[in-house]
Amino acid sequence: MNCTNFGIKSIAALAASSCYCGLASGQSFNLDFDNPFAPPEGGGGVPSSSFGAAANQPGFWNATSGGAPDFFLRDLSGTTTSVSFASPNGGSGTGFNNPNLSGDFRLLMSDGRDGGDDTWTFSGLANGQYQLYSFAVSPSGTINTTTVTVLGATIPIQTVTGRCLSTNSYSE
Repeated sequence: MNCTNFGIKSIAALAASSCYCGLASGQSFNLDFDNPFAPPEGGGGVPSSSFGAAANQPGFWNATSGGAPDFFLRDLSGTTTSVSFASPNGGSGTGFNNPNLSGDFRLLMSDGRDGGDDTWTFSGLANGQYQLYSFAVSPSGTINTTTVTVLGATIPIQTVTGRCLSTNSYSE
């Protein structure tokens, strides 16, 4: 996908979500859709910088929640960049204490946005090819379906569904 701005659109009940955005020339970010009111058992807080998630990309984790003001993303080293991120206004965060999840995996996957037709926008990205990883699952173990749309992408629409595994692992 070649672009300077792009949005992620998610439709359906989204209980846990995060993304990784990387550019071959080094513009890379980790972002956790966090519920700041949840305790760590319910996913409150961001993973440690040693956690690379499914993208295997360790580094600083930016945190956002619905209705948060726009902010400039920090890169993997924690340095503030000129890339801004806008989250949807309104909506709600959610968290669930799934005792089968632990550590950084739990912090990433046990909380996030809940429901709605949301648009998240990155602005100020350098032109180039990007890889975007999104994770969407209900941490309670129920099956929800989420559609992730990235405008201008080679495969613009992805449907994410399934249960949150109890093995602290990701599946495709």
